Amino acid sequence: MGASFDGYCESYFTILLVYFGAKRRKYTGRWVEAIAMGTWFTYFLADSMATLVLSTLLRGSTSNELKNELIVLWTPFLLWHLGNPHNITAYSLEDNELWIRHSLGMVYQIGVAIYVYIRFRSNTALNAMALPLFISGVIKYAERIWALSCASPKQLA
Repeated sequence: MGASFDGYCESYFTILLVYFGAKRRKYTGRWVEAIAMGTWFTYFLADSMATLVLSTLLRGSTSNELKNELIVLWTPFLLWHLGNPHNITAYSLEDNELWIRHSLGMVYQIGVAIYVYIRFRSNTALNAMALPLFISGVIKYAERIWALSCASPKQLA
């Protein structure tokens, strides 16, 4: 139950982040503060939930082959999630300065994802589908770091 609940929470925060990320610049009502707080809250919780889900998957047992296949398939989607939606890469301009910290986190998360993939892999069709998703998830996550570094105030000056 733990990994599936964590996965649902992570997906929920991603959906909220996409919604609030699109609304935060366009909304001009009396709820501007609520939209801003909702965006800030989901922006910071989204990465934490992905880390929590990866660590929960890492603790998984190797007793059930179908469960192992799903664990291997979940891992690339978490890397996709860590790449963030395109409508909000950083919450504010100051967040772009943290691209080095995000790059170190990316190395760690990719390392954990590779370990989970190797530990739970088997010769099935789901594992064959997971490899291209894994590669594209790494590219999407690296694209986020690249966007943060290009938009940092030191690069813009």
